[in-house]
Amino acid sequence: RRPVRAEPDDLVPRFEAGAEQLIDVLRAADQNAPVWTWFPGRQDIGFITRHQVQEAAVHHFDAANAAGKPWSIDPAVAADCLEEFLTCSLGDADDVLRLGRSMSSPIVLTATDIGSSWTVFQADPSAPLLWTPNADGPATVPGTVPDLLLWIYGRVQLPTDEPERVAEFRRLSSTN
Repeated sequence: RRPVRAEPDDLVPRFEAGAEQLIDVLRAADQNAPVWTWFPGRQDIGFITRHQVQEAAVHHFDAANAAGKPWSIDPAVAADCLEEFLTCSLGDADDVLRLGRSMSSPIVLTATDIGSSWTVFQADPSAPLLWTPNADGPATVPGTVPDLLLWIYGRVQLPTDEPERVAEFRRLSSTN
């Protein structure tokens, strides 16, 4: 059975209805209920709920940007999205081995609007990428936390004096 193709005027209402349905389902679900997810470190509904916030935020930016419209996100939500990315999308030991890549030194993402920072590092060249809150050195990439979220997904450019270290980070993280 083929899906019914929506008329152009129905696309936005259908999308909104689907989004509302997803919100209702996730809100009513037991967040601790076990389910398969793509991230081995977290196999529960709570992971899906948290990740959907990040997905919605970044793709909302994509749509707003394409339409020439403003976009904003609460800084606390953006910070949680950034931490969810750092927890789930940095290269693990298998990635480091398979790709034959490592980081020469840590990078520090610094949120200029909320006074927070995150340091991404490797314990040694064959270790997975890890992160810790708080700066371990000067900012490698400074920006507001919403801009850092968009930067980590390659949606915006932010200034850096360390383009090679940023490139090392990008080669070992899922930033698309």
